[in-house]
Amino acid sequence: MIREYRYKDEHWSEADQCGACHKHRINYDQIPYEFKTYPGRSIDQYEDFSNWDMDDHRDKVRLVRAFDQACDELRMEFITLLTQCEV
Repeated sequence: MIREYRYKDEHWSEADQCGACHKHRINYDQIPYEFKTYPGRSIDQYEDFSNWDMDDHRDKVRLVRAFDQACDELRMEFITLLTQCEV
């Protein structure tokens, strides 16, 4: 059934081309990068902060605050998506 549908679908082809734009498609030989997470493990778990100067600490605080801000914005966008979009 799937094979029959694929042949009827205008966006699918057996050739080496993109189904949407029809340009030549090249598959990756290997996955370009894989993200790994370690739940419950701190990002700076093994970092030694004792030899950092004040500028290093300030840069780290700026980075963490920017990350927190990005998370807040993503959360708000997700809430907007959930409340305003119809499936």
